[in-house]
Amino acid sequence: MLRFYTHLVLILMLFQSLNVCESKEVWVEAEGEAAIAGITAEQAMLLALQRARAAAIEKAAGVKISSVTLVRDARLSGEFIKAFSKGYIIQEKCTWDKSVYQKSPDKPAIFTYKVKLKARVVIPEKDIKPGFLLETRLNRTVFRNGEKVKISIRPTQDAYIAIFNWTADDKISLLFPNQYLPNNLIQGGTWFTFPPKGSGLALKVETLPKHKQDTEALFVVAFDKEAGAFIPFCNIFPSGTPFKVANFFSKYIKLPIEKAIEKMLIYEVREQRKE
Repeated sequence: MLRFYTHLVLILMLFQSLNVCESKEVWVEAEGEAAIAGITAEQAMLLALQRARAAAIEKAAGVKISSVTLVRDARLSGEFIKAFSKGYIIQEKCTWDKSVYQKSPDKPAIFTYKVKLKARVVIPEKDIKPGFLLETRLNRTVFRNGEKVKISIRPTQDAYIAIFNWTADDKISLLFPNQYLPNNLIQGGTWFTFPPKGSGLALKVETLPKHKQDTEALFVVAFDKEAGAFIPFCNIFPSGTPFKVANFFSKYIKLPIEKAIEKMLIYEVREQRKE
């Protein structure tokens, strides 16, 4: 989980009206299953839910994202999160079941969590400006507890940038802009690194308690200069306020997302090596 460290003074932003995007919206049903094998029961439940979410977006968008049904590897969590590049779940209802899975009589039985998901999915209709592109990169993709994350971003045209953190406890929160760095207009063709040097900010990662490793993501969004000029990010997504996934995207789709370029950057956080 990323943690913000700062000692700067809060700055308030004014709320302004938003444009609403026209998008396809459907209800779909999907299932996901995960085994408690080398991970905690909590992680298995989240993996099952993420698999079901990916399957729901697959159905709604008419694409194939992953062929995996029973999940055993926590690292696949990142692949399921990437499904949100095709659509957004803005409402979800879950029914859970716990069972025993045995591949064959000569194999040991393992406990599994299975979820039946009913999801309301929005598929965006994109209308990106010609030549408007976004390049992003992390300083690394695997971190140890206490290490610092830096993300570099370069739009090809002037753009308003927002950076969100999708944490291992299945919450999404706004990192940038924030009360300390409210100006999120990035000049086209130039690299912007967050946190900026000399800003007094640092992003440190930590696994959740009792977790040996976690998978998280940075969700980067770039709006062209016209579309992003009047979006009050800090009012819509208050600093320090984590949102449940469906709640977050129910707010996010009210932005002019048809004009937005989105990047989902996956990274792993692991325990410190024992000496």
